[in-house]
Amino acid sequence: MATGIRTGSHPDCRFDRLVIDISGARPGYSVTFVATVARDASGTPVNLPGSAFLLIRLTPAQGHDASGTSALPRHLQTVGYPMLRAYAVTGDFEGVLSVAVGLSGKARYRVGELPGRLYLDVAW
Repeated sequence: MATGIRTGSHPDCRFDRLVIDISGARPGYSVTFVATVARDASGTPVNLPGSAFLLIRLTPAQGHDASGTSALPRHLQTVGYPMLRAYAVTGDFEGVLSVAVGLSGKARYRVGELPGRLYLDVAW
């Protein structure tokens, strides 16, 4: 289960970071650039700040507890770092958790794993 999302900027190293905290077994994941952002299941467009978008998909994963209470922010979160502009949970449905990330532009990125978390670093 994803239990939180955190962000930070690292000016000395010129990258911004998004961290997804995870309890229990780490799920599989994929990260890819997408042209547009939409909510899973409904296909409703998401107006995410930025000119380039990354989509993180974790499976099997969820961002809510057994009673349905969300552990993650349900609304758009703006951050305003040099590259990382905003993020939004765009899906938490049938074992797939999706998080869209709005960027200032296309950039190099890396994904890594640490105990209890998955991180995305985006260069600027």
